[in-house]
Amino acid sequence: MAEEEEKPEGEGGESEVDEAAELQKMLGEAEAAEAQSKDVVKKLIFNVKKYKLYVIIGVVVIFLGIVASFLFSEPEITEEEQEEIAVPEITDEDGPEDGPKILNANIYKLEPFLLPIKTVGDQQDRFVNIKLFFVLSNRKLDKELDKNIQTIRENIYSLLKRKKPKEYLRYKLRIKERLKREIVTVSNSLLASGSGTIQDVLFTEFVVK
Repeated sequence: MAEEEEKPEGEGGESEVDEAAELQKMLGEAEAAEAQSKDVVKKLIFNVKKYKLYVIIGVVVIFLGIVASFLFSEPEITEEEQEEIAVPEITDEDGPEDGPKILNANIYKLEPFLLPIKTVGDQQDRFVNIKLFFVLSNRKLDKELDKNIQTIRENIYSLLKRKKPKEYLRYKLRIKERLKREIVTVSNSLLASGSGTIQDVLFTEFVVK
């Protein structure tokens, strides 16, 4: 019986090591490919969410623009309404003291009021010079005012005269607001019912000389 050939020592062990290394390499490549595919999926999901967010933001912006256009658009005015409110700008040589000029309002200008005042110990005669306009509820009311203007002026003068000198000198803003309310009240009481109302008083000059 012939003797079996002896295998070289260590030949079978090296083959097993090579196979294990090759298998480990394949597993590593598979894991890397899987990790890469997960990154791609995550990026794709992120891009989809990002795209949806942009779409939502765009829809919201368009919706807000439509709402704003409805809220802030000026209503159409008919020719009759334009004719009713079209009034020249109020002007005065010294300019209005009550703020910006009133436009598109029905106004009625009164002649100036000159009121003498004198404080205790004051050796110099002083005067309050007042110019004012009425702001009317309608343009036809000026005819009613023309009929009663003398009585209205007398009542306004009485109101001015009843104020103390120190009110004109120290509390000008306070007395102006008070006079506005009082003048509107006393003047409206003299107008015929249904003719309209005086809505406000605008001082264009209110100075102590």
